[in-house]
Amino acid sequence: MPVEPKTRGRIAARLAKAATRQLDLAVQALSPPADDRSIHQARRAFKRLRAMVRLLREPLGDEAARLNTEFRDAGRALAGSRDAAVLRDNLSRFIKSGDDMPVDQALEVHPIRPTPDTQAIARRLLEARPQLAAWEQLPLTGRRVRQAYARSHRSARRAMKQALVTEDAERWHTWRKRVKDLLYQTQVLRPKAPARRRYARLAEWLGEINDLTVLDAALAGTPHAGPARQRAAERRQRVQRRARKLGRKLLGRRAVRRVRKRGG
Repeated sequence: MPVEPKTRGRIAARLAKAATRQLDLAVQALSPPADDRSIHQARRAFKRLRAMVRLLREPLGDEAARLNTEFRDAGRALAGSRDAAVLRDNLSRFIKSGDDMPVDQALEVHPIRPTPDTQAIARRLLEARPQLAAWEQLPLTGRRVRQAYARSHRSARRAMKQALVTEDAERWHTWRKRVKDLLYQTQVLRPKAPARRRYARLAEWLGEINDLTVLDAALAGTPHAGPARQRAAERRQRVQRRARKLGRKLLGRRAVRRVRKRGG
């Protein structure tokens, strides 16, 4: 069942508070010593910020593109070390003790990348804080926010439809990003809605599918990697079946009609 955003009260102030809180969490996570866990927390905060920027794309105007680029670039700067750590975890997960390719050998091929200068990233982020705090003055109405939320729902549905007709990894990854937008916007607009848990589960499954696709690409052409790739492929197929079923339930035609009706 789709979620209707709760927009009573000062919605602009609520969004401003949520955005500055996410930025503060990212800055705190990037304070030394930054490790894989804190870098993951910072990247997740950037994704939440970008989801809020997309929600406010129209009232923010040109500032939306600038903020989106800033948070996107900050996330990309942290992606290398985090993605390498996830890859290493999956190598350990799918390479078994009886394989001809030991985990140690695979880890030598895919070493952890050096941690970026997290303090420099944090300093740049702080420059955006006044802009986020100024969202409190945006001329927002409940109707306008509901319309923006409905657009996010439609975007997630379009991405799902494009992903489900193909095995193209990029389309599945795009679907994941649009579902995460919807999840993060729901967490801000209707934090107690039961459906947010289903969005979170769908996003988690789509994230695992992406990680397994990255793992398969990393092992392609690697000697003796066949058994590990087969295990990962079987797992990916199982998770894809779950994602298809849940995605159709959350983003199906009936859900879109209901969101459109409520969004105006």
